[in-house]
Amino acid sequence: MLPIKLDVAKFAYVCRRFPLAAGWSAIIGALANRFVNIGRQLWNKTPLTLTGAFAIPLLIWLAASIGLGRQDRVVLSIAAIGLAWICLAMLTVSVAAIWIWFRKHKGPANTISLNAGESAFTGFTVSRFPWGIFLQIRIEWINPRGVEISLDPQGGQLLERATAVQRTLVERVVRRIHIGDPFGLVAVCVDLVADQRIVVLPTSGEIARFPTTFFNNPTDVTPHPSGNSEGDLAEFRRYGAGDPLKRIVWKAFARTRQVIVRNPEKANSPTTKRHMYFVAGAGDEATASIARGVLEHQTREDFLFAADGSESPISTVTEGLEYLARSEQFREQGAEGLERFFKIMEPGASCCVLFLPLQAGTWVDRVVDQLYRSSVQCQVIIGTDGITERCPSFASRLVWKCRPVWPDKNHVRQIHDRVAATGASVCVVDRSTGEQLDFG
Repeated sequence: MLPIKLDVAKFAYVCRRFPLAAGWSAIIGALANRFVNIGRQLWNKTPLTLTGAFAIPLLIWLAASIGLGRQDRVVLSIAAIGLAWICLAMLTVSVAAIWIWFRKHKGPANTISLNAGESAFTGFTVSRFPWGIFLQIRIEWINPRGVEISLDPQGGQLLERATAVQRTLVERVVRRIHIGDPFGLVAVCVDLVADQRIVVLPTSGEIARFPTTFFNNPTDVTPHPSGNSEGDLAEFRRYGAGDPLKRIVWKAFARTRQVIVRNPEKANSPTTKRHMYFVAGAGDEATASIARGVLEHQTREDFLFAADGSESPISTVTEGLEYLARSEQFREQGAEGLERFFKIMEPGASCCVLFLPLQAGTWVDRVVDQLYRSSVQCQVIIGTDGITERCPSFASRLVWKCRPVWPDKNHVRQIHDRVAATGASVCVVDRSTGEQLDFG
């Protein structure tokens, strides 16, 4: 094959100079993708793997050239046994695939609800065939992703057990059943679609240890005009988890042995309803856990909640949790609905709680742009499962085989500083401990 180098700049210039060429290139690309998908589907239905496709001609060559040509009965026996095994495996795998394909699978009508990290039986079963020694059956979910599947034998059936890795919400499950032999020579894939509602919620984490400011209803949200922008430290309350140490009144502690902190004074009260928006993105599972804790802590319907992918804000905890679970499917469109959410906030509202992912992405530019444009005062919450001071060096990973731990403090600080530059109050919280991390 001759090496072919494509100059992207010249190709783009040709496409702009000759629109017809660009149109033809798009058509050719679409047709190529179509043929690749068709070929992949046909290959999945072919009861042979790449190993089996190479093993058959190799065994035939050994039997013909060495077994029969040189009268080597050992090689001839090995080749005959190998070919016989492949033929028998193709027969048993094909029969099992046809049986599974034509069998009427009636999925359970009930909704399966579980938390991330938990496992549950889905009600889907696969028959244990009498010739099971020639078969290996494995199931994976094409939709939704992020679910690990295992098969538990019980009697003459294999019960499907699903273990959720991340949050999700779907109305239809697409299963891909892999049927093959123990040596990986023969395999067939069968896709089954079932209408079943799967709701996986993020883990709630240490809700009791979250900073108390997450749960307080912001009845006072703007400072007095003559005071500081964040409010004068004129009020006192008991210390809560996550409060900065610099606000502790040490003189009161020495006198009464009670930990008291100063709280910013809030004078004006334009609204009593809390507005919350969840931004989906890579690394947002820890933040989703904190958002779930805040939602479930709401005792009254005095809030509005929306997430990426939601049509309109809601004020019920059940629907809010469903919005939170469904947002996993819109990580590529993170913060696209934030502008619409700011526009439909009730008149007089001046405070909003934003839940942001931990890993930077295209959502950062959208969030920062909206925070600069909007006059709404925002409290930003970023969740994490622990932060390292720095990633191990290449030499440490090479010598000591240290795996790089993500995320490192510099990565989180970049997101923190960029969002905080808009004037928003940013809190980075460890989901496992509920402690608020200090980023200055």
